[in-house]
Amino acid sequence: MRLTLLTIGSRGDVQPMVALGEGLRRAGHEVQIATFGSFRPLVEDAGLAMAPLAATGQPLTDSEEGRALLESGENIVKHIRAIRAISRKLLETEGYWESFDKACAKAEAIIYHYTAPQGFHLAEKLRIPSIVTAMSPTLVPTGAFAHPFWPGEPKLGAAFNRFTHAVCEQFMWQPFRAMLNQWRQEHLGLPAVPLRGPLPRIRRRLVVYAYSPSVIPRAPDWNESVQVTGFWFRDPPAWRPDRRLMDFLSGGTPPVYIGFGSFGSLDDMAVIRIIREALRLSGQRGIVGLRSNQLSSQTDASDFLPVGDVPFEWLFPRMAAVVHSGGAGSAAAGMRAGVPIITVPFFSDQPFWARRVAALGAGPAPIPHKALTAARLAAAIATAVKDPSIRHNAAAIGEKIRTENGVERATEIITRHLSAARAGVAG
Repeated sequence: MRLTLLTIGSRGDVQPMVALGEGLRRAGHEVQIATFGSFRPLVEDAGLAMAPLAATGQPLTDSEEGRALLESGENIVKHIRAIRAISRKLLETEGYWESFDKACAKAEAIIYHYTAPQGFHLAEKLRIPSIVTAMSPTLVPTGAFAHPFWPGEPKLGAAFNRFTHAVCEQFMWQPFRAMLNQWRQEHLGLPAVPLRGPLPRIRRRLVVYAYSPSVIPRAPDWNESVQVTGFWFRDPPAWRPDRRLMDFLSGGTPPVYIGFGSFGSLDDMAVIRIIREALRLSGQRGIVGLRSNQLSSQTDASDFLPVGDVPFEWLFPRMAAVVHSGGAGSAAAGMRAGVPIITVPFFSDQPFWARRVAALGAGPAPIPHKALTAARLAAAIATAVKDPSIRHNAAAIGEKIRTENGVERATEIITRHLSAARAGVAG
């Protein structure tokens, strides 16, 4: 079938969909990825067709709105307010809605990341199947655990857990209801979505979660329309390290990787100073992932190597430990590598994954980003590197994840579902 995979967000939202696209292409489907044009190299390096949306990810990462999102922490009100501001900025891009139409016009089915709910509405307009995906359990209520966006880790029982899902679902729908309904009515010729929102309808179809059941067991109160496949890892990229990186790796004991993803820090240089001091205090060498606009101001040292875009699949297994913000993609790569993980969560589902890593014993307790100091980071690094139980637990969970093939499992589930839909059995 001709499939459009639709995703909006940072690299952590796009790369798993690229991995899924690789699997679906191997299964014989014709696949294109619809996302921001800045991800074209990632998509085309995987051998997939690109359908660029008429916007960039800049409002999400390098903007006042992006900084507000970064600052929102576990405050869901501030988080949704920042996402709404980013969405409004994207809507100012000429041809934004039309680029969605163009990307999906020839599709026989749409598979969309939950950050791009436009996929559901476009599929309704085109009368084709749609499948929603997510990297965290954010879409289907359960009594087994609270919603990943809910602050803290409440221990108030199944009824309260379901309550958190209901509340977060409305927080994610109501601020966007007017703009999405306007688009449905004016551009798609569809009726407005009812007050409660589209998720009850979406959940009647296939929901595919791209995380490991070894990390978050499947909730017992979900029905068969909810599938947990394992993490989605892309095929090993055709990438070779430069001499500078190889010399650093061979120049001493395995280093620690420290990086906080594609989002800019509120004060980049202050965080870099904290990292360098933490490495000195812990007696560790570090490879530090920086964005391209930060690299020019940094110089190499015997204990510090700044790098740009280095594939985690290649790098993490060579590390003594990894430090990251706890996003689903980084957490997956770190756990798969089987190395200790230190998390410094910022916002969204990052605190949820950070707590999960600690609960598995694969790393020390998270350090909230507002509490990050050189001394705290150094202590966490020293614990992660030297504690034999953490090293053992990290290796054990890595071994389990490496036996899973989430992309293959998801491809089988999706292909079977689409075959049934084509035959008129499934919706």
